This record gives sequence, structure tokens and C-alpha cells, in this order.
Amino acid sequence: TFSAIIIVKEYDKRGGTIMIKKVNKIIVISDVHLGEEECLFNDKNILHEFKNKISSEAKKGTVDELIILGDLFDLSLASQEKVYEKAREFFKEIKEIEHLNSIVFVPGNHDHHIWTSIIEDEQIIKKIKNGDIPEKKLQRVNIVYEDNTFLNGFMKGSRKKLIVTYPNLFRDTGGTLYFFHHGHLLDRIFTPASTVLRPESLQELEAFNASWIEGIWYHMGQAERLGEMVNKGYKEFLGMKTFVEHYLEKFQIKGNTVITRLRGMKTDSLTSEISRYLEDSIEWYKDTLYTPMNFIFGHTHKKSEGNTLNIKSREIKIYNTGAWHGDISLASYILIDGNKEPELKHLTTH
Repeated sequence: TFSAIIIVKEYDKRGGTIMIKKVNKIIVISDVHLGEEECLFNDKNILHEFKNKISSEAKKGTVDELIILGDLFDLSLASQEKVYEKAREFFKEIKEIEHLNSIVFVPGNHDHHIWTSIIEDEQIIKKIKNGDIPEKKLQRVNIVYEDNTFLNGFMKGSRKKLIVTYPNLFRDTGGTLYFFHHGHLLDRIFTPASTVLRPESLQELEAFNASWIEGIWYHMGQAERLGEMVNKGYKEFLGMKTFVEHYLEKFQIKGNTVITRLRGMKTDSLTSEISRYLEDSIEWYKDTLYTPMNFIFGHTHKKSEGNTLNIKSREIKIYNTGAWHGDISLASYILIDGNKEPELKHLTTH
């Protein structure tokens, strides 16, 4: 049976080459956090409104892909039961959208474990079941799985494709290259091992840091009573956020990374991290990436559009999707339609 499409084949230790799919119309969202208390789609009216927005875009011209750019599932702060119950409700609405061809899911830190489960199932469990021996190491990045993962349980009765890949996705729309990434690998909190040993490839970046991401953003959250205690403490900490910010600023502790983390990272405060990741990616993917290029990510819950960075003599525009979690003012999606400039759109009725 068809298992996976290998999109990147590393031709040396550091680089790779990618196939870039051409599409005409894309909608991008991120950071839904299904199962968590502050997920906006817990309100069925908001979920219906989102569905109507996407349906309206699709009626104007078929949407090739709805790209969900990480943290769709919140496996850190919610129970498995709640996460997948809400996922069933979410996909039920998405399946009904006419003139939407495919859903592409790129996991983030809160649902990283889904990617781990898929690659272990495909590369270890299925091979052993077939009497084969797994490869020496997991291929952790740059694989596309179509229509065959356990997530397709949510797509029963639908002809739409559900595609899963990690951690990057590339598309060409109207001659412009779009580089999609959730954003956690930009954030030093999620890549502590990279300060010990600098990765020489995307595979190494993921291999070095996957255990940390899994341990804190999955296993700790699912650690029964201990996980409940940690989650409660985390939420109490967030409740004190404003007070702590004020206290630190009162004593003129400015530019402190603690303050930055408490406020949520904005695109302009991530300039060096984005630049580093893009510089590395240009090296890892060799001559495959081209300009004009736009970089789209989520993770920070802080929407933004059109900032420009100069990376290795290339001007790259940076966009952030916002989030469907917490404050309704953050609820937004990015529309990419042909050769038009990307549009950051909002729920205008709120």
C-alpha cells in the first residue's frame, strides 16, 4: 500500500533538494489548540463563522489547500479525550466545505507527538509487522504522508486529502515561493540542545531537540496528576503575567528575555531567530529556494504581515498567522491567491 512520498533526499550531510508544488489558492491558519479551555472553537458559533469564511473564499475560486500550521491539537494542556473530541467536531465542519481540495497539517510543539507517532508507525512498527528491519535511524524531517495516517479517521466520508508533513512546507503561488513553518524551531526555548552542538542539517536540528519537545510539551502534560499540577501552575503563572511584567519594569529590567516571553514573541523581537533559521535553510536546501519568497509562521499568537528581512542578499517578507486561542482579536487567517499579495484576514463580526 502507498505509504509516504519522500520529498527531500539528502545528497550530502548538510543539504537537500525539494519538490515545490505549484498551487493557486491557499488559506493558512495556526495555533488552534483543540482541547484547551481557551480554544476559540469551543464556541460553536465561532467555529461555524470560521467555516463560513473559508466557504466564502472557496466560492470565489477553489481553495487548493487549507494549511494548518501547527498546534492544532493541544497535547500539552488537555486530555487525549478532550483533544480528539474537539478534533472530530473541527474536521466535521472542514469536511463540509465545498471547493476545498486538501488539508495540509504541519505539526508544532503542542502536537509534535503526532508527528513522532506517525514516523515511528511508518518507519518502525509497519516494517517490523512486515518482517523487515527498520533503518538505522528515523528520517525525522521532509517526508509527506498522504491519506494513510491515523488522522484520516477524522476524514471518513470525505474525498478531501489530508496531508501531514514536518517541519517545513514549500509552495509556489503565482511565481512566488512560500516557506511555511510553525515557528517553534525559531524559539530557543525549544532548541536548547542546539546551543551544545550546532546542527549541520535540518535532520540534526530535529534529532537534537525532539526529546526535549516531547518530554515537556507532551509527556509532562499527560503525566496524570503531576501533569494536572504542572498545568494548574502554568495557568496561575499566566494569571500573574501582568503583575510580573510591571514588577520587572518598575525596577528597570528592560530587554529581559523573561519580559519578552511573558508578553508573547512578536515578529520584530524574533528577527535574529528568523534570520538564523532562514540562513540555515538556504544552506540546507542549497539552490532549491528562490525569490521572491515569503516566510509564514505561527507559534507566537501575534499576527503580523509584510515585515521584510534581508537574508543572504534576498529580501524575504515575513507573516504571522495569529491564533484561534484566547483573545478573539487574534483570530485570523492568511489568504494567498495567485500573484496577489498575501492578505491577513480577521473575523470582522467581533
